[in-house]
Amino acid sequence: MVKKGETFSLWNVLGCPTKEKGYRKAKTFTSTGGITKSYGGGICQVSTTIYNAVLEVEELDIKERHEHSRDVVYIKDGKDAAVSYKSADLKFKNTLDYDIKIEAKLENNKVKIAIVRI
Repeated sequence: MVKKGETFSLWNVLGCPTKEKGYRKAKTFTSTGGITKSYGGGICQVSTTIYNAVLEVEELDIKERHEHSRDVVYIKDGKDAAVSYKSADLKFKNTLDYDIKIEAKLENNKVKIAIVRI
């Protein structure tokens, strides 16, 4: 839930992605533009999906969002939201007059995210 006036931070919700939390290694971009595997690879696809759901609600205020250093295949240019633990986050402020929640579900192997009024 994101209360009225509150700022959502993806990293505040997820914390550091570790093997102990159930994360598996997947492809991630390095700071030098290379590709490696690390725990939490793929979180950017979730972050991007949340970002695009937030864009559908004009009143929500994006506070922090980063584009990838390279093109990604799963979204059009300029619509991605790269995250990297402790250096790049996705944050938005709930400026609506009511609380909201981020509703996520898996449908046909695709994550669907909606912003829902509580």
